[in-house]
Amino acid sequence: MVLPLITSIILGLSSFVLPATAQRNLVCFPLNGSGLSSEDEIEATEISHALLQNCEDSKVVDVSHQRIRNIQNGTFQGLTKLEKLYLNHNKLELLKSETFCGAPNLTEIDLKGNKLYGIRARTFECLHKLEILLLDRNDIEYFSNDSLADLVNLKILKLSFNQLTDRSFSLEFFKHLRSLTSLDLSNNLLTVISETFFQDLKNLEKVYLSGNKLTSLNMLYWTNNLQKIAIGDNLQLDWIAIRPEQLQLKDLNDVRTLYHECHCTSQTDVYFILVKNKGQPPNCEAQCETSLTPNKYSSQNTQENECSSSISYNGWSGSRTLYTAVVTYVSYIMVADNCNG
Repeated sequence: MVLPLITSIILGLSSFVLPATAQRNLVCFPLNGSGLSSEDEIEATEISHALLQNCEDSKVVDVSHQRIRNIQNGTFQGLTKLEKLYLNHNKLELLKSETFCGAPNLTEIDLKGNKLYGIRARTFECLHKLEILLLDRNDIEYFSNDSLADLVNLKILKLSFNQLTDRSFSLEFFKHLRSLTSLDLSNNLLTVISETFFQDLKNLEKVYLSGNKLTSLNMLYWTNNLQKIAIGDNLQLDWIAIRPEQLQLKDLNDVRTLYHECHCTSQTDVYFILVKNKGQPPNCEAQCETSLTPNKYSSQNTQENECSSSISYNGWSGSRTLYTAVVTYVSYIMVADNCNG
């Protein structure tokens, strides 16, 4: 029997088993249409290996939007063809170690919208091929140090809308995620992130940090390939110190007005991003005298004073600071403060 146009069949707990040729590429929905009474379905709060016996040849298993509170040991044993697993919008609170080891070819796991409050060590062990892990919209407060250690090919990690604080991660938490390109930490409770927090993430391209209470983004110094950063609604963030040669931004997304603070008494190079409201002149309040005043977007100007100041870019003039390595893109200006006292 060949069913070339069918993309999903609801098998549930029925005894009928499709031939292997008909099961290829199907999406398996083991809890839908299972034949259970409504009372039994209410009590079906866990999944087991027996429940997935009809999914052994499926590449996709969807157990989303149920009442699942527990995953039994060995539930995914033998699901070697499984690539995508949807467990989103259930009531899971904690996952056991090696929960997914029976499905070593998984490339995507969706766990968003559960009630997870922590991720223990070895939870995602054996998943060397995993590329997408969605843990957003849970109640996660902590990660064990090696909980993501096996995810060497992970590219997308979403941790937004959790309860993550500065103590939720160890300093070496991300060191194994060398393939990561997109990291979403938005809408958490972060205030400080270590400068070396992302130093091993050489392929990181997108970072989402809005909705926190960050006071500094110095950790972005280590990100060489960053293309997009979202930092809006960080109410405590007044200025950002970043080295432009390490951070070649192409898109600065969802950012409210930031303020420039220069340190003319310091001989250390400090770099800043200045952000203006869309379509409006920048609101630049600075400790340095007449720092960054708009020049009606006209000609470039150069000024000389005790700090050897010069023009930044495109009609923006500066004094008491030397602006170099200027980069602009729509709503932001990146400048370097190189004051010598």
